[in-house]
Amino acid sequence: MLKCRISYLLILCATFFFYLFYPDYLSFLSLLFVLLLPVFLFVLVILASRKISASLELDSSSVCKKEEFPVCLHLRNRFFLPLSRVKAVICMENGFTGEQKQFSLFLPIGSHGKEDIRWTMSSSHCGQVCISLDRLSVYDYLGLFTFSVSTHNHGIVDVIPDCREISPRVDMGTQICMESDLYSTQKPGSDPSETFGLREYMPGDSLHSVHWKLSAKSGQWMVRQCSAPLSHSIVLLIEFFKPSDPSSTPLDTLLDCTFSLSHFLLQNQLRHFLCWYDTSTNQLEQFSITSEEDLHTFLHHILTRKCYVTPTLALECYERQYAGFVSSHFFYFLASHVSSDVQTLISRLKNHRNTIFTFSEDPPTESSYSLDVLSITSETLRDTLDQLLI
Repeated sequence: MLKCRISYLLILCATFFFYLFYPDYLSFLSLLFVLLLPVFLFVLVILASRKISASLELDSSSVCKKEEFPVCLHLRNRFFLPLSRVKAVICMENGFTGEQKQFSLFLPIGSHGKEDIRWTMSSSHCGQVCISLDRLSVYDYLGLFTFSVSTHNHGIVDVIPDCREISPRVDMGTQICMESDLYSTQKPGSDPSETFGLREYMPGDSLHSVHWKLSAKSGQWMVRQCSAPLSHSIVLLIEFFKPSDPSSTPLDTLLDCTFSLSHFLLQNQLRHFLCWYDTSTNQLEQFSITSEEDLHTFLHHILTRKCYVTPTLALECYERQYAGFVSSHFFYFLASHVSSDVQTLISRLKNHRNTIFTFSEDPPTESSYSLDVLSITSETLRDTLDQLLI
């Protein structure tokens, strides 16, 4: 645009001197035309910007890492003149990793015409990727002026982790159902010793479940919902810690490992639950996995959350909240190296077995605690999990 404006000023100076040295009717009209042309173009670009619309369309809702997904930009020009240059700024942001990319598309549109621009995009990292039309700009025919059109179009696609086919060994003791003091916060169950929540009475509900005192106070029948105990207490605690240098954070491998192990447990009918620290609620969350739908719901949920910079935030919260809970096997997923603080916190947990997965190239800090620490990379993930005893 700067070159166009400089070129216009040079032409304006040339016509001015032409009129100054040759003051006749033709030179005057030339100068007048050059002076009024920008005004005409400015009004024209404002009118044209009010007659253009755009929308984004994504054909996929979820893809794997590095898998290309189609994106389509629909442009419509309702102006009676063609537009020689329209600029569309496309922004791609990964909400989980914070990764951002931006690029621009330049194209003409005919009068009362439509243009569909199709291309493919991909993401190398897991997360919920938002593709948005950040800005739409209309240029005049000489490139002197531009007018931006406000747009709020975007599309969402989940880039999910890779599910590796693994075959760890399963201890027979793990398959024995254990009584648990931990209850699901996601679904009601059948244990009357713990209350999950309250709701209005529905036809078919047992009268034994009616909360009589609350019903009398509220004026309508209220029913007490029982809780669901988390048996087969295998715990997968995920630490979404992100160091200051994002290039050294193997969060993708961490999610691949978590997804693969959870999927294996599900296939072998080993009920388990996943724990993580949610930055949106500032508390430790736990999700019971009993079906494929539960696992994909969990993935969709965590891919929308942001990482944090406190190395052991989830582990500290778990140690405080579930200090007396005993699990048959406790898995801890950590993107950074295993420090002495991590080993001390895990040693306080009253679990039958503890396993730490580290996805850092740094060796764990030496400690007197006897803990299983497995260092995993993307290349060694499958072999390491195949040798695992659950």
